[in-house]
Formats: sequence, C-alpha cells, structure tokens
Amino acid sequence: MIRTGGSLIQAGRAYRDAGATKMIAITTHGLFPGDALARIRDSGLFEYVVCTDSHPRGRALADGFLRVETVAPIFDPHL
Repeated sequence: MIRTGGSLIQAGRAYRDAGATKMIAITTHGLFPGDALARIRDSGLFEYVVCTDSHPRGRALADGFLRVETVAPIFDPHL
C-alpha cells in the first residue's frame, strides 16, 4: 500500500545507491493522499508506478506515470 510515498522514496534511494538503474513500483492499494503521487514522481527515482483499482483514488489519478490495473477478474473470472 502506498500512502504518503515516504517509505517508497526511501527504498528507491537505497536501491539507487546500491546500483539500480531503473525502478518501477508496484502496489496493491494506492491511496495517494495530498501530494503523495507528485512527491514520488518528483523524486525522479521511478520510471512509473502501477497500482490496482482497489481504491478509487488510483483510478482518479491515473496518467502516464501512474498505471492502474483492475482486480475485478480476481473476484469474477468472467470479466
């Protein structure tokens, strides 16, 4: 779950310092309150972020940087 993005940014810095050259964050529940997504984007650490649509905020903020995938088929395999 990504809430404020602070822990994700710290982890991204640690991976970058350890030699990572490309990072993508994947989360199951993107709350992204306030400027959380902007903080993650502005950190310059991640190529993009993927989250599920288990919280409506993710879908509302979806753009080229935030990609949102549906969880509906998990609950209804006919979708």
